[in-house]
Amino acid sequence: MAEALARLSCAAEQFAAEPDPEEVRGGQPQRKFLSIDGGNVQDAIYQSSATVDLLQQITYARFAPTGQRGTYTYYQRAGDHLALHRDVETCDLALITSLYSTNPACNSAGLFCAYPDRIEEPLSHIGRTLNEGAVFVDLQPGQTLALLGGLVPHRVTPVAPGQVKIVSVLCFQLVGGFL
Repeated sequence: MAEALARLSCAAEQFAAEPDPEEVRGGQPQRKFLSIDGGNVQDAIYQSSATVDLLQQITYARFAPTGQRGTYTYYQRAGDHLALHRDVETCDLALITSLYSTNPACNSAGLFCAYPDRIEEPLSHIGRTLNEGAVFVDLQPGQTLALLGGLVPHRVTPVAPGQVKIVSVLCFQLVGGFL
Protein backbone atom coordinates (compact mmCIF):
# COMPACT_ATOMS: atom_id res chain seq x y z
CA MET A 1 0.00 0.00 0.00
CA ALA A 2 2.79 2.42 0.87
CA GLU A 3 4.37 2.01 -2.57
CA ALA A 4 1.05 2.61 -4.34
CA LEU A 5 0.43 5.78 -2.33
CA ALA A 6 3.99 7.03 -2.95
CA ARG A 7 3.53 6.58 -6.72
CA LEU A 8 0.08 8.24 -6.90
CA SER A 9 1.45 11.76 -7.48
CA CYS A 10 3.00 10.56 -10.77
CA ALA A 11 0.01 8.53 -11.97
CA ALA A 12 -1.39 9.37 -15.39
CA GLU A 13 -4.99 9.60 -16.41
CA GLN A 14 -6.29 6.76 -18.54
CA PHE A 15 -9.29 8.01 -20.46
CA ALA A 16 -11.23 6.64 -23.41
CA ALA A 17 -14.70 8.02 -24.06
CA GLU A 18 -15.59 6.37 -27.33
CA PRO A 19 -17.34 2.99 -27.41
CA ASP A 20 -14.98 0.15 -28.28
CA PRO A 21 -16.01 -1.96 -31.30
CA GLU A 22 -13.97 -4.96 -30.09
CA GLU A 23 -16.20 -8.03 -29.72
CA VAL A 24 -13.81 -10.61 -28.31
CA ARG A 25 -10.58 -9.59 -26.62
CA GLY A 26 -8.37 -6.54 -26.12
CA GLY A 27 -9.32 -3.26 -27.74
CA GLN A 28 -9.68 0.05 -25.95
CA PRO A 29 -12.67 -0.14 -23.60
CA GLN A 30 -14.14 3.07 -22.26
CA ARG A 31 -12.31 4.07 -19.11
CA LYS A 32 -11.54 6.82 -16.66
CA PHE A 33 -9.01 6.27 -13.89
CA LEU A 34 -5.41 7.00 -12.90
CA SER A 35 -2.62 4.44 -13.20
CA ILE A 36 1.12 4.03 -12.99
CA ASP A 37 3.65 1.24 -13.33
CA GLY A 38 4.43 -0.58 -10.11
CA GLY A 39 7.65 -0.26 -8.17
CA ASN A 40 10.16 -2.53 -6.46
CA VAL A 41 7.73 -3.94 -3.89
CA GLN A 42 5.18 -4.96 -6.51
CA ASP A 43 7.99 -6.18 -8.81
CA ALA A 44 9.21 -8.60 -6.14
CA ILE A 45 5.75 -10.17 -5.87
CA TYR A 46 5.21 -10.23 -9.63
CA GLN A 47 8.53 -11.87 -10.46
CA SER A 48 8.49 -14.27 -7.51
CA SER A 49 8.51 -17.99 -8.23
CA ALA A 50 6.22 -18.37 -5.21
CA THR A 51 3.56 -16.28 -6.98
CA VAL A 52 3.82 -18.34 -10.15
CA ASP A 53 3.74 -21.58 -8.13
CA LEU A 54 0.61 -20.44 -6.28
CA LEU A 55 -1.13 -19.60 -9.56
CA GLN A 56 -0.28 -23.07 -10.85
CA GLN A 57 -1.72 -24.67 -7.72
CA ILE A 58 -5.02 -22.80 -7.90
CA THR A 59 -5.52 -22.94 -11.69
CA TYR A 60 -3.87 -26.23 -12.69
CA ALA A 61 -2.11 -24.29 -15.46
CA ARG A 62 1.32 -22.82 -16.05
CA PHE A 63 1.55 -19.04 -16.14
CA ALA A 64 4.44 -16.60 -16.47
CA PRO A 65 4.54 -12.85 -15.87
CA THR A 66 3.65 -10.94 -19.03
CA GLY A 67 6.30 -8.30 -18.46
CA GLN A 68 8.65 -6.83 -15.90
CA ARG A 69 6.10 -4.68 -14.10
CA GLY A 70 2.49 -4.58 -13.06
CA THR A 71 0.44 -1.46 -12.46
CA TYR A 72 -1.37 0.39 -9.72
CA THR A 73 -4.84 1.62 -10.64
CA TYR A 74 -6.58 4.43 -8.74
CA TYR A 75 -10.36 4.82 -8.93
CA GLN A 76 -10.75 7.98 -6.85
CA ARG A 77 -12.72 10.55 -8.81
CA ALA A 78 -16.50 10.33 -9.16
CA GLY A 79 -17.22 8.26 -12.24
CA ASP A 80 -13.81 6.57 -12.50
CA HIS A 81 -14.47 3.16 -14.08
CA LEU A 82 -13.39 0.53 -16.59
CA ALA A 83 -16.02 -0.57 -19.11
CA LEU A 84 -16.83 -4.10 -20.19
CA HIS A 85 -13.90 -5.90 -21.84
CA ARG A 86 -11.77 -9.00 -22.01
CA ASP A 87 -8.07 -8.50 -21.37
CA VAL A 88 -5.41 -8.13 -24.08
CA GLU A 89 -3.79 -11.21 -25.62
CA THR A 90 -0.84 -11.17 -23.23
CA CYS A 91 -3.03 -11.07 -20.12
CA ASP A 92 -4.60 -14.51 -19.88
CA LEU A 93 -4.81 -14.26 -16.10
CA ALA A 94 -5.13 -11.05 -14.13
CA LEU A 95 -4.20 -10.96 -10.47
CA ILE A 96 -6.09 -8.03 -8.94
CA THR A 97 -5.36 -7.11 -5.33
CA SER A 98 -7.30 -4.50 -3.39
CA LEU A 99 -4.91 -2.22 -1.52
CA TYR A 100 -7.35 0.41 -0.30
CA SER A 101 -11.11 0.85 -0.41
CA THR A 102 -13.53 3.28 1.17
CA ASN A 103 -17.16 2.40 1.67
CA PRO A 104 -19.29 3.22 -1.35
CA ALA A 105 -22.09 5.75 -1.15
CA CYS A 106 -24.30 3.20 -2.89
CA ASN A 107 -24.09 -0.58 -3.11
CA SER A 108 -23.14 -0.82 -6.78
CA ALA A 109 -20.39 1.84 -6.89
CA GLY A 110 -16.81 0.83 -7.60
CA LEU A 111 -17.52 -2.89 -7.77
CA PHE A 112 -15.68 -5.43 -9.87
CA CYS A 113 -18.21 -7.18 -12.11
CA ALA A 114 -17.59 -10.38 -14.08
CA TYR A 115 -19.68 -12.51 -16.42
CA PRO A 116 -18.31 -16.05 -16.01
CA ASP A 117 -21.30 -17.72 -17.70
CA ARG A 118 -21.06 -15.52 -20.79
CA ILE A 119 -17.54 -16.28 -22.04
CA GLU A 120 -18.68 -17.20 -25.55
CA GLU A 121 -20.83 -14.13 -26.15
CA PRO A 122 -19.72 -11.05 -28.10
CA LEU A 123 -19.06 -8.05 -25.87
CA SER A 124 -21.73 -5.96 -27.63
CA HIS A 125 -24.41 -8.50 -26.71
CA ILE A 126 -23.32 -8.57 -23.07
CA GLY A 127 -23.23 -4.77 -23.08
CA ARG A 128 -26.91 -4.64 -24.04
CA THR A 129 -27.83 -6.98 -21.18
CA LEU A 130 -25.41 -6.03 -18.40
CA ASN A 131 -27.55 -7.40 -15.58
CA GLU A 132 -27.76 -10.95 -16.99
CA GLY A 133 -25.24 -13.22 -15.29
CA ALA A 134 -23.45 -10.35 -13.57
CA VAL A 135 -21.36 -11.38 -10.56
CA PHE A 136 -20.39 -8.38 -8.43
CA VAL A 137 -17.39 -8.49 -6.11
CA ASP A 138 -16.48 -5.80 -3.61
CA LEU A 139 -12.79 -6.55 -3.14
CA GLN A 140 -11.68 -5.45 0.30
CA PRO A 141 -8.12 -4.43 1.18
CA GLY A 142 -5.89 -7.49 1.27
CA GLN A 143 -8.17 -9.58 -0.94
CA THR A 144 -6.94 -10.82 -4.31
CA LEU A 145 -8.95 -11.96 -7.30
CA ALA A 146 -7.38 -14.31 -9.87
CA LEU A 147 -9.35 -13.88 -13.10
CA LEU A 148 -8.99 -15.54 -16.47
CA GLY A 149 -9.49 -12.08 -17.90
CA GLY A 150 -8.81 -13.11 -21.48
CA LEU A 151 -11.88 -15.36 -21.32
CA VAL A 152 -14.20 -13.87 -18.73
CA PRO A 153 -15.80 -10.53 -19.66
CA HIS A 154 -15.50 -8.03 -16.82
CA ARG A 155 -15.70 -4.37 -15.81
CA VAL A 156 -15.40 -1.99 -12.85
CA THR A 157 -18.52 0.05 -12.09
CA PRO A 158 -18.13 3.83 -11.65
CA VAL A 159 -17.06 4.98 -8.20
CA ALA A 160 -19.26 7.36 -6.24
CA PRO A 161 -18.24 10.85 -5.09
CA GLY A 162 -15.79 10.53 -2.21
CA GLN A 163 -15.15 6.84 -2.86
CA VAL A 164 -11.57 5.60 -3.39
CA LYS A 165 -10.34 2.23 -4.57
CA ILE A 166 -6.67 1.40 -5.20
CA VAL A 167 -5.72 -1.91 -6.78
CA SER A 168 -2.59 -3.71 -7.89
CA VAL A 169 -2.92 -5.40 -11.29
CA LEU A 170 -0.54 -8.12 -12.45
CA CYS A 171 -0.94 -9.87 -15.81
CA PHE A 172 0.22 -13.39 -16.59
CA GLN A 173 0.18 -15.36 -19.80
CA LEU A 174 -0.51 -19.04 -20.19
CA VAL A 175 2.64 -21.02 -21.01
CA GLY A 176 2.57 -24.74 -21.63
CA GLY A 177 -1.17 -25.13 -21.18
CA PHE A 178 -3.23 -26.72 -18.46
CA LEU A 179 -1.89 -29.52 -16.28
